[in-house]
Amino acid sequence: MADKEGTAVKVAIRVRPLLEREKIKRCKECLIVLPNKSQLVLGKDQSFTFDHVFNDETTQDTIYNDTVKPLVHSCLDGYNATVFAYGQTGSGKTFTIEGNESEPEMQGIIPRAAAEFFTCINKSYDGDKEKIVVCFMFIKIL
Repeated sequence: MADKEGTAVKVAIRVRPLLEREKIKRCKECLIVLPNKSQLVLGKDQSFTFDHVFNDETTQDTIYNDTVKPLVHSCLDGYNATVFAYGQTGSGKTFTIEGNESEPEMQGIIPRAAAEFFTCINKSYDGDKEKIVVCFMFIKIL
């Protein structure tokens, strides 16, 4: 679904906190998230602008609500949607997408989207007049 600016592709960046092993090695954070600007600063002089930039303190709920929830509702309006997670090993893709289902506040995008999708369907479904087919695909390349 194209938005008001006419683009159908959105790019969101999530900066993860330093891992314990990185702290032990005294690694320093080299990325700065500029609040309310959707910009990421690398080092001292390189800045990049994206549709969404989330710092290492951003909750799973915020990321879902800002990026994926609108796509779920677009799907219910008949549009197709894709969420693609890309990054190097250890960058936080699995945590963002899957999360930790045993802790509700830590659930990732997939369980949140599925719950939202079926909640919306249950609210508006009229079994006598409608047939709903739901297809999800999850591919994880190891």
